[in-house]
Amino acid sequence: MATQRDIDKLQTQQRIVDSALELFETAGYETTSMVQIARHAETSRANLYLHFTSKSQIVLHRMRQLESEVLGLYRGLDRVETTVDGVMTWLETAAQLWKTHRAEFDAISRAMTVDSEVFDEWLELHRRVTRSRAEARTDSRNDTDLDQWEAHLITLMIGLEHNFYFLYVRGQAIPEKLILRSLAEQWSAFLD
Repeated sequence: MATQRDIDKLQTQQRIVDSALELFETAGYETTSMVQIARHAETSRANLYLHFTSKSQIVLHRMRQLESEVLGLYRGLDRVETTVDGVMTWLETAAQLWKTHRAEFDAISRAMTVDSEVFDEWLELHRRVTRSRAEARTDSRNDTDLDQWEAHLITLMIGLEHNFYFLYVRGQAIPEKLILRSLAEQWSAFLD
């Protein structure tokens, strides 16, 4: 059973993460300092550093919190009809995830460009997803076929994320339905 101290620690961590995400969104990841995060979270710098040693650690913490949702999204592919319309339904679920966690995906994208630790973890998350999907599809494929299948999947995942980044994070005026339809065609061809 969690003690009050454990509960307080978790609440402080979450307050720090939430404050950092707000600052990353308004001021930018690169220009936000740990001092600003501590001030915004209404905690001391010493207390902040007890929980997180860097901005990248804050982003990594939030990535780990989101991992189960991301894995669940891709596990949902097992239940998708491999038709374009079936994949469109799955993509709408994926789009909702991106809309809900827009600030987090923005922070992750920005952090990846300057913090190799965040990029490495992002890539490793993709590898975990592709491995879990490959294990579910280990029918009569040999290692070379499986490697190629995983390469296709990770390429599609990265393409999906880039499109969603521009659609839902950056708010670019590109036709959402056309983009989703194009993605659905690519994914359905792969899944078929």
